[in-house]
Amino acid sequence: MKKRVTIKDIAIQCGLSVNCISRALMDAPDISEKTKQRVRDISAEMGYIPNRAATTLRKGSSKTVGILYDNLLNPFYSIMTNYLWAELSKYGYSFVTLINDNPFFGPNVAKRALSNNVDGVISFLEPDEETLELLENHNLPLVVVGRKTSLRAETVLLDDEGGGRAAAEFLYNKGYRKPVYLGETTALACSKDRAEGFVEQFATHGVEAKELFNMQCDANAYRKFVSEILSWEQKPDCLFLFNDFFALEVLTLLREHGANMAVVGFDDIQNEIAMNGRISSVGYSKERFASLAVDKLMAQIGGNGGNVATTVLDDIFIVDGETA
Repeated sequence: MKKRVTIKDIAIQCGLSVNCISRALMDAPDISEKTKQRVRDISAEMGYIPNRAATTLRKGSSKTVGILYDNLLNPFYSIMTNYLWAELSKYGYSFVTLINDNPFFGPNVAKRALSNNVDGVISFLEPDEETLELLENHNLPLVVVGRKTSLRAETVLLDDEGGGRAAAEFLYNKGYRKPVYLGETTALACSKDRAEGFVEQFATHGVEAKELFNMQCDANAYRKFVSEILSWEQKPDCLFLFNDFFALEVLTLLREHGANMAVVGFDDIQNEIAMNGRISSVGYSKERFASLAVDKLMAQIGGNGGNVATTVLDDIFIVDGETA
């Protein structure tokens, strides 16, 4: 196995001190541009790769942010990570992904973030009090994205209730009168808010909408939901799903059973991912969503965070696809 090139190796090759090589690679002002360029050229020829841990110790910053979510299979998170990466790059930051096996941000995940020496965390999961205390004790900035919390955390939210209302109005105007919302646990405020908006908007037209929630965070919940609603004597004619990931799963299951129901999702992931057949969905600017989150985090990292605040992205719109 080839030995990793060190700053000492470069120093020997250049005929300079280790300290001079280190300062040249850090672009220190007391090293001439000619020497810096020579060190860079020789470093590149030798295949030198900086040690991130050592750099963090020297600079007191890893220039890395942790991005936390709970489902590697949901393409929404890949899309959002891509937008977040683009925004983080503007500040000279990279990222590491942190995965949890449930929809909440607990202390064990916080400890993983701290062990990764990240400068801050962007979380798609709601933290608990113990987690916030742990992060605060270690001065680790946090921005919560898409999850409402009553705790003292910077948040960037979507207008979830407005999204539910928009989905309901869209389906009502299409002539559907037997609506059902299929969502995640009501412990997630965003799921509860989407349901409330959907139910209340249909109610303004004198139509009763039903709700089914995945209260146990069961991975097979939506398959069970489809079996349940297909067993009803009065079957629904339209479904509003918590997100596009579940909407696509339910749509596939309905087609397997030969059932014809309108389906509307949430997140408009097909704006970024081309698929055969576009589902109807509640959309918004994911690029703007990412930008708000990163700007908030960078303000905290820079010591300019100020008071804890919640920002709501309310540019909700409906994508009229082929499924409604």
